[in-house]
Amino acid sequence: LISTLIKESVKIQLDIDENLPDVLGDEGRIEQIMTNLLGNAAKFTEQGTITIHAALDGDPDDEEAFV
Repeated sequence: LISTLIKESVKIQLDIDENLPDVLGDEGRIEQIMTNLLGNAAKFTEQGTITIHAALDGDPDDEEAFV
């Protein structure tokens, strides 16, 4: 679905930290959020690069960490 929205002049770049811990959450909702974000990026990007960046924000030993 998303691949049909992305123009040939747009590249997708993944920047995912290899040290990210496993995340517990609703897989369906996370997929829906990522699909919406990527869909919006594709809709408003005529050319260039869409970068998906995921990294840990905070101390990995804390109970709460944000990705």
